[in-house]
Amino acid sequence: MRRMTLLLFALMLAAAPAAAAPICQNRLGDWVHCDAAGAMPVGWQVPEDVYTARVLSRTPPAERETLIAAVVMLAALLALIALLPKFDGAKDEDWKR
Repeated sequence: MRRMTLLLFALMLAAAPAAAAPICQNRLGDWVHCDAAGAMPVGWQVPEDVYTARVLSRTPPAERETLIAAVVMLAALLALIALLPKFDGAKDEDWKR
Protein backbone atom coordinates (compact mmCIF):
# COMPACT_ATOMS: atom_id res chain seq x y z
CA MET A 1 0.00 0.00 0.00
CA ARG A 2 2.84 2.35 0.85
CA ARG A 3 4.52 1.67 -2.50
CA MET A 4 1.27 2.41 -4.33
CA THR A 5 0.90 5.72 -2.51
CA LEU A 6 4.47 6.72 -3.29
CA LEU A 7 3.99 5.74 -6.93
CA LEU A 8 0.83 7.83 -7.24
CA PHE A 9 2.54 10.76 -5.57
CA ALA A 10 5.51 10.49 -7.96
CA LEU A 11 3.17 10.34 -10.96
CA MET A 12 1.37 13.48 -9.82
CA LEU A 13 4.68 15.32 -9.48
CA ALA A 14 5.84 14.15 -12.91
CA ALA A 15 2.66 15.21 -14.73
CA ALA A 16 3.01 18.24 -16.99
CA PRO A 17 0.66 21.14 -16.30
CA ALA A 18 -1.91 21.92 -18.96
CA ALA A 19 -1.29 25.08 -20.95
CA ALA A 20 -4.36 27.19 -21.61
CA ALA A 21 -4.93 29.19 -24.75
CA PRO A 22 -4.28 32.92 -24.37
CA ILE A 23 -7.21 35.25 -23.81
CA CYS A 24 -7.29 38.66 -25.53
CA GLN A 25 -9.53 41.71 -25.45
CA ASN A 26 -11.59 43.09 -28.31
CA ARG A 27 -11.98 46.80 -29.06
CA LEU A 28 -14.83 47.12 -26.53
CA GLY A 29 -12.82 45.57 -23.69
CA ASP A 30 -14.59 42.21 -23.61
CA TRP A 31 -12.41 39.14 -23.01
CA VAL A 32 -12.41 36.77 -26.00
CA HIS A 33 -10.19 33.99 -27.33
CA CYS A 34 -7.33 35.32 -29.42
CA ASP A 35 -8.47 33.43 -32.52
CA ALA A 36 -11.98 34.98 -32.41
CA ALA A 37 -13.03 37.64 -34.89
CA GLY A 38 -12.27 41.14 -33.63
CA ALA A 39 -9.70 40.04 -31.05
CA MET A 40 -6.78 42.37 -30.49
CA PRO A 41 -3.17 41.14 -30.11
CA VAL A 42 -2.02 39.48 -26.89
CA GLY A 43 -1.22 42.11 -24.26
CA TRP A 44 -3.33 44.88 -25.82
CA GLN A 45 -5.59 46.71 -23.37
CA VAL A 46 -8.53 49.03 -23.80
CA PRO A 47 -7.66 52.70 -23.30
CA GLU A 48 -8.43 53.87 -19.76
CA ASP A 49 -11.10 56.40 -20.74
CA VAL A 50 -13.05 53.83 -22.81
CA TYR A 51 -12.83 51.26 -20.02
CA THR A 52 -13.98 53.75 -17.37
CA ALA A 53 -16.93 54.86 -19.51
CA ARG A 54 -18.03 51.24 -20.02
CA VAL A 55 -17.72 50.31 -16.37
CA LEU A 56 -19.63 53.37 -15.21
CA SER A 57 -22.39 52.75 -17.75
CA ARG A 58 -22.83 49.11 -16.62
CA THR A 59 -23.03 49.56 -12.86
CA PRO A 60 -26.05 51.49 -11.67
CA PRO A 61 -25.61 53.45 -8.45
CA ALA A 62 -26.75 51.58 -5.35
CA GLU A 63 -30.18 52.61 -4.21
CA ARG A 64 -30.64 53.83 -0.67
CA GLU A 65 -33.25 51.16 0.11
CA THR A 66 -30.87 48.41 -1.01
CA LEU A 67 -28.12 49.69 1.27
CA ILE A 68 -30.50 49.98 4.22
CA ALA A 69 -31.77 46.44 3.61
CA ALA A 70 -28.21 45.10 3.51
CA VAL A 71 -27.34 46.82 6.79
CA VAL A 72 -30.50 45.50 8.47
CA MET A 73 -29.85 41.94 7.27
CA LEU A 74 -26.25 42.08 8.51
CA ALA A 75 -27.39 43.42 11.89
CA ALA A 76 -30.00 40.64 12.16
CA LEU A 77 -27.39 38.00 11.35
CA LEU A 78 -25.00 39.36 13.96
CA ALA A 79 -27.84 39.51 16.53
CA LEU A 80 -28.68 35.85 15.89
CA ILE A 81 -25.04 34.89 16.30
CA ALA A 82 -24.88 36.85 19.56
CA LEU A 83 -27.95 34.98 20.88
CA LEU A 84 -26.42 31.53 20.36
CA PRO A 85 -25.74 29.60 23.56
CA LYS A 86 -22.19 29.09 24.72
CA PHE A 87 -20.68 25.87 23.44
CA ASP A 88 -18.11 25.25 26.15
CA GLY A 89 -18.53 21.51 26.60
CA ALA A 90 -21.59 21.78 28.84
CA LYS A 91 -23.20 18.56 29.99
CA ASP A 92 -26.80 17.49 29.39
CA GLU A 93 -27.88 18.77 32.80
CA ASP A 94 -26.78 22.27 31.86
CA TRP A 95 -28.89 22.18 28.70
CA LYS A 96 -32.03 21.04 30.55
CA ARG A 97 -32.06 24.17 32.71
